[in-house]
Amino acid sequence: MTEVIEIETDDLAAARAKVRGAQTVVVKVGSNVLVGSGGSAIARPTFCALVESLANVASAAGRRLVLVSSGAVALGRHTVGDRRADGKAESLAHKQALAALGQNTLMHLYKEEFGFYGWNVAQVLVTRGDFSHRERFLNVRNTLRKLAEFPNVIPIVNENDTVANYELRFGDNDNL
Repeated sequence: MTEVIEIETDDLAAARAKVRGAQTVVVKVGSNVLVGSGGSAIARPTFCALVESLANVASAAGRRLVLVSSGAVALGRHTVGDRRADGKAESLAHKQALAALGQNTLMHLYKEEFGFYGWNVAQVLVTRGDFSHRERFLNVRNTLRKLAEFPNVIPIVNENDTVANYELRFGDNDNL
């Protein structure tokens, strides 16, 4: 049976000890980690250091890495110079359009940076419905299992914000 262990980054020594013995490591990266203090441009030094660390985790013999990454909306906002005023409500369509703009940028950045370490990336976009409908759940699971068979591939899972509605309002990558 698979044991799920949630690790907070407050105690890095404890986190490293738990990760050392894991066969599959799932790492969730939030938008706040990826974007600078302005909230829209990629924080490149932080991003590069993160990818280097993740590539090292993935390189351990017998270990698989799955990355759950946010950031598409923030990068889409940067792409079009959209500066959201604090407290200003945005329409769902506006957030979905920003996600559509930012998703390819996000994946390009991951592809480029992981490529320096010999890794390919695969994009897996899901919604809450993919986990509540059995056939769709099995499709996602089977895709992830097949990706695990390929050498040097890191699946990057993200909420499909361009078609999601409830999740985009409340943020659901934590649940992935």
